[in-house]
Amino acid sequence: MIKLNTTGQTVKTWQSFLIQKGYLKGDADGIFGPLTQAATKAFQTAKGLVADGIVGNNTLRKAAEDGFTAPDSAKPQPGFPLPNTIDAVFDLSHYNPNPEFVRAKAAGMIAVFHKATDGLCPTPEDTKHCVDGTYADGKAAAQKAGLLWGAYHFGRNEAGAKQADHFLDVTGIRGNVLPVLDFEPVTDKAGKVLSSTMLPDQAVKFVERIKERTGKYPGLYSGASYLRELENNSQNHTALSQLKNQCWLWLAEYGHKPNPPADWQWTFWQYTDGTSGPWAPKQADGKPLDGVNAYDRSLFNGDEAALRTFWESHSI
Repeated sequence: MIKLNTTGQTVKTWQSFLIQKGYLKGDADGIFGPLTQAATKAFQTAKGLVADGIVGNNTLRKAAEDGFTAPDSAKPQPGFPLPNTIDAVFDLSHYNPNPEFVRAKAAGMIAVFHKATDGLCPTPEDTKHCVDGTYADGKAAAQKAGLLWGAYHFGRNEAGAKQADHFLDVTGIRGNVLPVLDFEPVTDKAGKVLSSTMLPDQAVKFVERIKERTGKYPGLYSGASYLRELENNSQNHTALSQLKNQCWLWLAEYGHKPNPPADWQWTFWQYTDGTSGPWAPKQADGKPLDGVNAYDRSLFNGDEAALRTFWESHSI
Protein backbone atom coordinates (compact mmCIF):
# COMPACT_ATOMS: atom_id res chain seq x y z
CA MET A 1 0.00 0.00 0.00
CA ILE A 2 1.29 3.47 -0.94
CA LYS A 3 -0.21 6.58 0.63
CA LEU A 4 0.44 10.18 1.68
CA ASN A 5 3.93 10.74 3.16
CA THR A 6 5.26 7.39 1.94
CA THR A 7 8.74 7.70 0.42
CA GLY A 8 11.15 5.54 -1.53
CA GLN A 9 11.68 3.73 -4.79
CA THR A 10 8.17 2.26 -4.85
CA VAL A 11 6.71 5.78 -4.76
CA LYS A 12 9.11 6.88 -7.48
CA THR A 13 7.98 4.01 -9.72
CA TRP A 14 4.34 4.92 -9.12
CA GLN A 15 5.01 8.59 -9.89
CA SER A 16 6.77 7.66 -13.14
CA PHE A 17 3.67 5.72 -14.17
CA LEU A 18 1.38 8.67 -13.36
CA ILE A 19 3.65 11.02 -15.32
CA GLN A 20 3.67 8.66 -18.29
CA LYS A 21 -0.13 8.50 -18.28
CA GLY A 22 -0.51 12.26 -17.94
CA TYR A 23 -1.94 12.38 -14.44
CA LEU A 24 1.11 13.96 -12.79
CA LYS A 25 3.39 16.76 -13.96
CA GLY A 26 6.97 17.23 -12.81
CA ASP A 27 9.63 14.78 -11.70
CA ALA A 28 9.41 11.48 -9.86
CA ASP A 29 11.06 12.44 -6.58
CA GLY A 30 10.01 9.42 -4.52
CA ILE A 31 7.89 11.47 -2.12
CA PHE A 32 4.14 10.77 -1.98
CA GLY A 33 2.99 14.34 -1.35
CA PRO A 34 -0.29 16.18 -2.03
CA LEU A 35 0.37 16.45 -5.80
CA THR A 36 0.97 12.71 -6.12
CA GLN A 37 -2.10 12.06 -4.00
CA ALA A 38 -4.23 14.27 -6.26
CA ALA A 39 -2.85 12.54 -9.36
CA THR A 40 -3.65 9.16 -7.80
CA LYS A 41 -7.22 10.26 -7.14
CA ALA A 42 -7.54 11.39 -10.75
CA PHE A 43 -6.35 7.98 -11.95
CA GLN A 44 -8.76 6.22 -9.61
CA THR A 45 -11.68 8.35 -10.79
CA ALA A 46 -10.84 7.61 -14.41
CA LYS A 47 -10.84 3.88 -13.68
CA GLY A 48 -14.10 3.88 -11.74
CA LEU A 49 -12.44 3.28 -8.38
CA VAL A 50 -13.02 4.94 -5.04
CA ALA A 51 -10.86 8.08 -5.20
CA ASP A 52 -9.18 7.81 -1.80
CA GLY A 53 -5.66 8.67 -2.99
CA ILE A 54 -4.27 5.41 -1.58
CA VAL A 55 -2.55 2.95 -3.88
CA GLY A 56 -3.97 -0.35 -2.68
CA ASN A 57 -4.70 -3.68 -4.34
CA ASN A 58 -7.58 -2.47 -6.57
CA THR A 59 -5.63 0.53 -7.80
CA LEU A 60 -2.56 -1.59 -8.51
CA ARG A 61 -4.62 -4.07 -10.48
CA LYS A 62 -6.13 -1.33 -12.64
CA ALA A 63 -2.68 0.18 -13.13
CA ALA A 64 -1.32 -3.20 -14.17
CA GLU A 65 -3.96 -3.31 -16.91
CA ASP A 66 -2.39 -0.07 -18.19
CA GLY A 67 1.09 -1.53 -18.20
CA PHE A 68 2.27 -0.61 -14.71
CA THR A 69 4.82 -3.05 -13.29
CA ALA A 70 4.94 -2.79 -9.52
CA PRO A 71 8.03 -3.56 -7.45
CA ASP A 72 7.62 -6.73 -5.40
CA SER A 73 6.90 -4.66 -2.28
CA ALA A 74 3.91 -3.02 -3.98
CA LYS A 75 2.41 -5.87 -5.99
CA PRO A 76 -1.22 -6.71 -5.22
CA GLN A 77 -1.56 -9.28 -2.49
CA PRO A 78 -3.89 -12.25 -2.93
CA GLY A 79 -7.46 -11.79 -1.84
CA PHE A 80 -8.89 -13.60 1.15
CA PRO A 81 -9.78 -16.31 1.55
CA LEU A 82 -7.49 -17.86 -1.03
CA PRO A 83 -9.10 -19.59 -4.03
CA ASN A 84 -10.44 -23.06 -3.26
CA THR A 85 -10.05 -22.68 0.51
CA ILE A 86 -12.47 -22.33 3.39
CA ASP A 87 -12.10 -20.07 6.43
CA ALA A 88 -13.85 -22.26 8.97
CA VAL A 89 -11.33 -23.56 11.52
CA PHE A 90 -10.14 -22.15 14.84
CA ASP A 91 -8.06 -23.43 17.75
CA LEU A 92 -7.80 -22.75 21.44
CA SER A 93 -6.56 -23.90 24.84
CA HIS A 94 -7.06 -22.98 28.48
CA TYR A 95 -5.65 -19.57 27.57
CA ASN A 96 -8.94 -18.90 25.74
CA PRO A 97 -11.60 -18.95 28.48
CA ASN A 98 -15.31 -19.42 27.91
CA PRO A 99 -15.44 -20.24 24.19
CA GLU A 100 -18.92 -19.91 22.73
CA PHE A 101 -19.08 -22.91 20.43
CA VAL A 102 -22.71 -22.45 19.40
CA ARG A 103 -22.07 -18.85 18.36
CA ALA A 104 -18.84 -19.86 16.63
CA LYS A 105 -20.70 -22.40 14.54
CA ALA A 106 -23.37 -19.85 13.71
CA ALA A 107 -20.57 -17.50 12.61
CA GLY A 108 -19.40 -20.07 10.05
CA MET A 109 -16.94 -22.24 11.94
CA ILE A 110 -16.93 -25.93 11.09
CA ALA A 111 -14.02 -27.35 13.09
CA VAL A 112 -11.91 -26.62 16.16
CA PHE A 113 -8.54 -27.82 17.43
CA HIS A 114 -7.97 -27.85 21.20
CA LYS A 115 -4.79 -28.34 23.19
CA ALA A 116 -4.90 -31.66 25.04
CA THR A 117 -1.43 -32.22 26.51
CA ASP A 118 1.97 -30.62 27.00
CA GLY A 119 5.13 -32.68 27.42
CA LEU A 120 5.10 -35.44 30.05
CA CYS A 121 3.77 -35.74 33.60
CA PRO A 122 6.69 -36.73 35.85
CA THR A 123 4.39 -36.98 38.88
CA PRO A 124 0.62 -36.97 39.44
CA GLU A 125 0.99 -33.48 40.90
CA ASP A 126 2.20 -32.22 37.53
CA THR A 127 -1.08 -33.07 35.77
CA LYS A 128 -2.30 -29.48 35.80
CA HIS A 129 0.77 -28.49 33.77
CA CYS A 130 0.82 -31.36 31.28
CA VAL A 131 -2.92 -31.79 30.67
CA ASP A 132 -5.12 -28.93 29.51
CA GLY A 133 -7.81 -28.67 32.16
CA THR A 134 -10.42 -27.35 29.72
CA TYR A 135 -9.97 -30.10 27.13
CA ALA A 136 -12.67 -32.57 28.21
CA ASP A 137 -15.40 -29.98 28.74
CA GLY A 138 -14.42 -28.23 25.52
CA LYS A 139 -14.73 -31.43 23.52
CA ALA A 140 -18.18 -32.19 24.89
CA ALA A 141 -19.44 -28.65 24.26
CA ALA A 142 -17.96 -28.37 20.78
CA GLN A 143 -19.29 -31.71 19.58
CA LYS A 144 -22.69 -30.91 21.06
CA ALA A 145 -22.66 -27.70 19.03
CA GLY A 146 -21.93 -29.73 15.88
CA LEU A 147 -18.27 -28.80 15.40
CA LEU A 148 -15.60 -31.23 14.23
CA TRP A 149 -13.01 -31.86 16.96
CA GLY A 150 -9.23 -31.97 16.81
CA ALA A 151 -6.61 -32.26 19.56
CA TYR A 152 -2.96 -31.26 19.71
CA HIS A 153 0.02 -32.05 21.90
CA PHE A 154 2.69 -29.44 22.60
CA GLY A 155 6.00 -31.24 22.08
CA ARG A 156 8.85 -30.92 24.59
CA ASN A 157 12.45 -32.15 24.80
CA GLU A 158 11.39 -35.48 26.27
CA ALA A 159 10.91 -39.01 24.97
CA GLY A 160 8.73 -38.75 21.87
CA ALA A 161 6.99 -42.13 22.18
CA LYS A 162 6.14 -41.51 25.83
CA GLN A 163 4.68 -38.13 24.93
CA ALA A 164 2.50 -39.83 22.33
CA ASP A 165 1.25 -42.32 24.91
CA HIS A 166 0.48 -39.47 27.28
CA PHE A 167 -1.45 -37.68 24.54
CA LEU A 168 -3.50 -40.78 23.72
CA ASP A 169 -4.18 -41.41 27.42
CA VAL A 170 -6.03 -38.08 27.41
CA THR A 171 -7.68 -38.13 23.97
CA GLY A 172 -8.32 -41.85 23.69
CA ILE A 173 -7.56 -43.91 20.60
CA ARG A 174 -11.16 -43.71 19.39
CA GLY A 175 -13.55 -40.80 19.49
CA ASN A 176 -13.53 -38.86 16.22
CA VAL A 177 -10.50 -36.79 17.17
CA LEU A 178 -8.08 -35.36 14.59
CA PRO A 179 -4.60 -35.59 16.22
CA VAL A 180 -1.79 -33.05 15.79
CA LEU A 181 1.74 -32.59 17.11
CA ASP A 182 2.53 -28.96 17.93
CA PHE A 183 6.20 -28.82 16.89
CA GLU A 184 7.54 -25.35 17.58
CA PRO A 185 10.38 -23.73 19.52
CA VAL A 186 10.10 -22.80 23.17
CA THR A 187 11.70 -19.37 23.58
CA ASP A 188 12.47 -16.88 26.32
CA LYS A 189 11.36 -13.25 26.25
CA ALA A 190 14.37 -12.35 24.11
CA GLY A 191 13.45 -14.97 21.50
CA LYS A 192 16.24 -17.41 22.41
CA VAL A 193 15.32 -21.04 21.77
CA LEU A 194 15.36 -22.97 25.04
CA SER A 195 16.55 -26.51 25.71
CA SER A 196 12.97 -27.61 26.45
CA THR A 197 12.18 -27.44 22.71
CA MET A 198 11.29 -30.79 21.12
CA LEU A 199 13.97 -32.22 18.84
CA PRO A 200 13.17 -33.44 15.30
CA ASP A 201 14.06 -37.04 16.20
CA GLN A 202 11.67 -36.88 19.15
CA ALA A 203 8.96 -35.59 16.85
CA VAL A 204 9.49 -38.61 14.59
CA LYS A 205 9.16 -40.96 17.57
CA PHE A 206 5.93 -39.21 18.57
CA VAL A 207 4.47 -39.50 15.09
CA GLU A 208 5.46 -43.15 14.68
CA ARG A 209 3.98 -44.06 18.06
CA ILE A 210 0.64 -42.46 17.17
CA LYS A 211 0.61 -44.43 13.92
CA GLU A 212 1.53 -47.65 15.73
CA ARG A 213 -1.31 -47.33 18.22
CA THR A 214 -4.06 -45.78 16.08
CA GLY A 215 -3.22 -46.65 12.49
CA LYS A 216 -3.19 -42.93 11.58
CA TYR A 217 -0.39 -40.42 11.29
CA PRO A 218 -1.05 -37.15 13.12
CA GLY A 219 -0.72 -33.73 11.58
CA LEU A 220 2.30 -31.54 12.20
CA TYR A 221 1.76 -27.94 13.33
CA SER A 222 4.79 -25.72 12.82
CA GLY A 223 5.94 -22.35 11.55
CA ALA A 224 7.38 -21.88 8.07
CA SER A 225 10.45 -20.01 9.32
CA TYR A 226 11.15 -22.60 12.00
CA LEU A 227 11.03 -25.49 9.53
CA ARG A 228 13.38 -23.64 7.20
CA GLU A 229 15.76 -22.98 10.07
CA LEU A 230 15.81 -26.67 10.96
CA GLU A 231 16.33 -27.70 7.34
CA ASN A 232 19.48 -25.57 7.21
CA ASN A 233 21.07 -28.05 9.61
CA SER A 234 22.00 -31.24 7.77
CA GLN A 235 21.62 -33.25 10.98
CA ASN A 236 17.85 -32.71 10.77
CA HIS A 237 17.33 -33.78 7.16
CA THR A 238 16.41 -37.42 7.80
CA ALA A 239 13.94 -36.62 10.57
CA LEU A 240 12.35 -33.73 8.69
CA SER A 241 12.05 -35.84 5.56
CA GLN A 242 10.15 -38.46 7.55
CA LEU A 243 7.83 -35.87 9.06
CA LYS A 244 7.22 -34.31 5.66
CA ASN A 245 6.32 -37.66 4.13
CA GLN A 246 4.19 -38.95 7.02
CA CYS A 247 2.31 -35.93 8.32
CA TRP A 248 -0.11 -33.48 6.82
CA LEU A 249 1.02 -29.92 7.59
CA TRP A 250 -0.76 -27.28 9.64
CA LEU A 251 1.31 -24.21 8.80
CA ALA A 252 1.55 -21.16 11.06
CA GLU A 253 2.43 -17.96 9.21
CA TYR A 254 0.79 -14.57 9.73
CA GLY A 255 1.35 -13.12 6.26
CA HIS A 256 -0.69 -12.43 3.14
CA LYS A 257 -0.36 -16.02 1.96
CA PRO A 258 1.09 -19.34 3.13
CA ASN A 259 4.72 -19.84 2.18
CA PRO A 260 5.80 -23.31 3.30
CA PRO A 261 9.36 -24.58 2.81
CA ALA A 262 10.16 -26.27 -0.49
CA ASP A 263 8.35 -29.59 -1.02
CA TRP A 264 6.05 -29.07 1.97
CA GLN A 265 2.34 -28.94 1.15
CA TRP A 266 -0.02 -27.29 3.63
CA THR A 267 -3.42 -28.65 4.60
CA PHE A 268 -4.32 -25.98 7.15
CA TRP A 269 -2.88 -22.46 7.29
CA GLN A 270 -3.07 -20.62 10.60
CA TYR A 271 -3.15 -17.06 9.29
CA THR A 272 -3.79 -15.14 12.53
CA ASP A 273 -3.91 -15.38 16.31
CA GLY A 274 -7.12 -13.38 16.15
CA THR A 275 -5.47 -9.96 16.07
CA SER A 276 -2.12 -10.29 14.27
CA GLY A 277 -1.66 -10.56 10.52
CA PRO A 278 -3.26 -8.79 7.55
CA TRP A 279 -6.26 -11.14 7.46
CA ALA A 280 -7.20 -10.98 11.15
CA PRO A 281 -11.03 -11.28 11.11
CA LYS A 282 -12.86 -8.13 12.15
CA GLN A 283 -16.46 -7.05 12.17
CA ALA A 284 -17.44 -3.60 11.00
CA ASP A 285 -17.21 -2.27 14.55
CA GLY A 286 -13.65 -3.56 14.91
CA LYS A 287 -14.47 -6.51 17.14
CA PRO A 288 -13.36 -10.07 16.30
CA LEU A 289 -15.81 -12.39 14.58
CA ASP A 290 -18.81 -13.24 16.73
CA GLY A 291 -18.35 -16.30 18.90
CA VAL A 292 -14.70 -16.82 18.00
CA ASN A 293 -13.21 -13.83 19.82
CA ALA A 294 -9.41 -13.50 19.48
CA TYR A 295 -8.73 -17.17 18.87
CA ASP A 296 -6.24 -18.56 16.34
CA ARG A 297 -7.84 -18.96 12.93
CA SER A 298 -6.95 -21.25 10.02
CA LEU A 299 -7.88 -21.84 6.39
CA PHE A 300 -8.41 -25.34 5.07
CA ASN A 301 -6.96 -26.09 1.64
CA GLY A 302 -10.24 -27.18 0.04
CA ASP A 303 -14.01 -26.71 0.29
CA GLU A 304 -16.37 -27.76 3.07
CA ALA A 305 -17.01 -31.22 1.65
CA ALA A 306 -13.27 -31.84 1.37
CA LEU A 307 -12.74 -30.60 4.93
CA ARG A 308 -15.31 -32.99 6.34
CA THR A 309 -13.93 -35.89 4.32
CA PHE A 310 -10.37 -35.12 5.40
CA TRP A 311 -11.35 -34.82 9.04
CA GLU A 312 -13.21 -38.11 9.04
CA SER A 313 -10.48 -40.06 7.21
CA HIS A 314 -7.59 -38.76 9.36
CA SER A 315 -9.29 -38.83 12.76
CA ILE A 316 -8.66 -41.54 15.34
